[in-house]
Amino acid sequence: RHLFFAERMISKVPGLKAQPAPLKKVGILGAGLMGGGIAICCVQKGLQVVLKDAKQEWLDAGMKSVAGIWMSQVKKGRMPEAKAKGYLAMIKPTLAFEDFKDCDLIVEAVPEIMSLKKEVFMAMDANTRPDALICTNTSGLNIDDIAAVLKDPSRCMGAHFFSPANVMQLLENVRTAKASDRTIATGMAFGKLLGKKAVLVGNCDGFVGNRMLAPYASQAATLLEEGATVEQIDRVAQDFGMAMGPMTLGDLVGQELFWKQRKAAGDMKKQTKTYMGPYELNDWLCERNRFGLKTPDKSIGAKGRGIYIHKGRDKMVDPEVVAQMEKIRQAKGIK
Repeated sequence: RHLFFAERMISKVPGLKAQPAPLKKVGILGAGLMGGGIAICCVQKGLQVVLKDAKQEWLDAGMKSVAGIWMSQVKKGRMPEAKAKGYLAMIKPTLAFEDFKDCDLIVEAVPEIMSLKKEVFMAMDANTRPDALICTNTSGLNIDDIAAVLKDPSRCMGAHFFSPANVMQLLENVRTAKASDRTIATGMAFGKLLGKKAVLVGNCDGFVGNRMLAPYASQAATLLEEGATVEQIDRVAQDFGMAMGPMTLGDLVGQELFWKQRKAAGDMKKQTKTYMGPYELNDWLCERNRFGLKTPDKSIGAKGRGIYIHKGRDKMVDPEVVAQMEKIRQAKGIK
C-alpha cells in the first residue's frame, strides 16, 4: 500500500506550477545501448526522434540494435512487421548537430567524461532552439558544471535513465541550480509521457540511484574476492528479489562506466559515493575491452564478453575471469 501511494506521489513536485512545453520531436545524442533504448521509448510513445552519433559505424550499429529489438518482437508475433517499419521510419539517424535545430528536447547520452559532456553541450547550444530543453543522462557527474557552458543554463536538467532504458521503469530527473520551473515541469512531463516512474532528485554525487548501487556493487566485488563464486552472488541477489544479480547487471550496463570516470580523473584508486572498490577485476576486464554485452568477441562467437560470456540468450562465467580472480586472491593473500 505504501509503495502504491509513493509511486503516485513522486510525480508531483511541491510548489511547481509552470506548464510543461509541448513535445513532438526529441533529439538523442549517442546511439549506444542507452541512447538506442531512449529512442525506442520515445518512438513507441509517438515522438519523432533525431538520433546522432559521432561516427557512421557507431550510428549504423545503434540503428541495427534498435531495429533488432523491434524485429525480434515481429518474429515472436508480438508486433506486426508494418508497425516495426513504421517505428524505424520515425527515427532520423544523423552525424550532424544541425539536425537538432527543430527538436523540443534533447537527451545527451555520451560516455561519462566531463570534458566530452561539456564539448557536446557547447555544440548543442549552438545548434538548438533557445527554448529547447537540453538534458544529460549522466549517472553521477555534476550537472551544474555541465550546464555552465550553456548560454542559458536554465534550460538544462538531468534525465538519468536506467539501462536498458526501453525496459527499466525508473527515470531519475535531476534538478540543477539554475533549472527553470518550465524545465522541471517539462522534464517530469517527458517521463510521464514515456510511461516512466519519474522522480525528481537533487544534484549530488551519484544522485540517489547510484548512491544506493555503489555500496551494493562494492560488496558484491568484495564477496567475489573473499571466495564466493559469480553464480552464488547473482543467485542470492535474485533469490532476495532482485530482477538480476550484480554481476549480470554490471555486464548489462557496461563494466567500463566508472572505470572511464576513474581514468579521466587520473586516479584509478578513486572512490566516491558513486563508485567504490575493490577494482582489480574490473580494471583487468576493461583493459582487455571486455565491457559486457556491448563488447562482442568474434574469436569465441560471443555477442558480449565481460564477467560472463554471452551467446544468444545463454551466458556462462568466463573461465578467464575465474582464473584472474584466483590470481587477485593470491596477490592479496586471501585464502
